[in-house]
Formats: sequence, C-alpha cells, structure tokens
Amino acid sequence: MVKPTKPRAYVTGIWAKSFDVICANWRALAFLCGAFAVIRYSLLYVGGGMVDLINAGLEFAFECAVLYVTCFWLITGTTKLGMRSLLRFVPRYLFLSLLVSVPSILYFLTVDGTLILTTSDIRDLAGDSTSLEHSMILVGGLIRSIFALILFLFVATWVPAVILKFDKGLLRAVKRGWRTLAFGLTGLLIGPFLFSLIVDVTYLLLGDLSIGLLAETGGGLTRLHLLFVLGALFGAGKLLIVNVLLGTVASRTLILGEERLRKDHIPGEDGLGLSAR
Repeated sequence: MVKPTKPRAYVTGIWAKSFDVICANWRALAFLCGAFAVIRYSLLYVGGGMVDLINAGLEFAFECAVLYVTCFWLITGTTKLGMRSLLRFVPRYLFLSLLVSVPSILYFLTVDGTLILTTSDIRDLAGDSTSLEHSMILVGGLIRSIFALILFLFVATWVPAVILKFDKGLLRAVKRGWRTLAFGLTGLLIGPFLFSLIVDVTYLLLGDLSIGLLAETGGGLTRLHLLFVLGALFGAGKLLIVNVLLGTVASRTLILGEERLRKDHIPGEDGLGLSAR
C-alpha cells in the first residue's frame, strides 16, 4: 500500500512531476509534438470545410496520446506502454471529449435552430458580421469550458483508472472527484490554466511584434511561411505541456482520491497497484 501523501505535496508537485514526465518520455513526446506540428502546418494550405473536422480529429489524437503517456508513467512508473489499457483509455477519453461539446451544441440549436459543430459552421451562420462570429465563438467556448471544468473535477479520474490493476467504473470516479474537488480545482488553476494564460498573452505580444517587423522589413512570403512554421511548433508545444499538466492533475487526483476512499472505508480493492510517482 502506498503511504498517503499530504494534499499540499500533491499540488505543489504538479509542475515538478510534469517536468519528470517530459524528461522520462521525451522521445515519444518529441515525436508526437513534431508530427502534430507538421500535419497542422500542412493543413494551413488545404481549403474546404472539412479542415476544421480534420483539425479536431488531429487534436483529439494528439491530446489522447500525450495524456496516456503521462498518466501511464505517473501511475506505473514505466515508459513501456500497455496496449490493453490504451484500447480502453481511448474510448473513454473520446466519450468525455464528445460529451463536453453537447451543451454548446444544444445551446445553438435552441437559440438559432442550427447544428453547429465547427468554427466553419459559425462563420457560415454569421456571414459578414465579424462581431456576431466572435460573440458566438466566445459564448460557445465559455459554455464548453464551464462544462469541461465540471466534468474534469468529477469524472476525469475515470479515464486513467483503466491503467490500474482494478477499475470500479464511473461511479467510483465520481466518488473520487467529490473527495478531491479542492485539490483538482487548485491543480487546474496553478497548472494548465496558469500556463495557458501566460503562453496566450506571450503569443499575442510576439505575434503582433512579428507581424509588425514583417511589414516594416518587407520579408515577403519566405518569412511569412517561417512565421507559420514557428506558429505551428509553438501551438504544438503549448498543447503538449497543457496536456501533460492535465494528465498529471488527473493521475494525482486518482491516487489521492483512492487514498481518501480507503481511509473512509469505502470498498475498493487491495493491491491497487497505485504509484505515487
């Protein structure tokens, strides 16, 4: 049995453990990041409404892979991935990913009577009204973010639980989430949320500066393509670290939640195979 760890140690160790994940799995993560950036850059030159769906599928595959590598290492302490748990990890993550989009889809169906699945659908509906397009994207993103936060706090541990020697299903995940609400919320705020905020502000500042320099120096298409490449790499790097942080929070919430459930004498199973890595 793993010796219980103080919640504060779990929270303060999120960044350190995320760094450990990247160091231990740098080859796999570097390959995923490079492949994602190359494909994403190539899609910049592809037209049509299907691009948004392809991008969404690409992001899902990348996020799922990074989360699995992160959770597997933190729970088992090994880089030798288990295909059996992967085959259960993917459908669970897909289910939650689709579920996150349901409220915003229902909102637009109720308000506008339109089925909106991608940003292309929003652009088509908004027409020439840029303000309407931006407001729809903002409202849809806000609804999605709120629902994603609720889902993460209560059922995020359901996904990495497939890596354990036992898996008690969704109800067990909800019980874990209820007993670790403060930890999960704190971990999200000081981890992926804080990192995303810093990166987004930096990207806006550097993006405006780069465009300004390009306009002044007359860099032409060569420098413009270079900016696209750097943008793709920057975006891939951000998404990689955000998902490593998310995976770290989810894995450590899983471990802490099981410790608290066992302490409360809620039936689970002995020999959980938990690792406090």
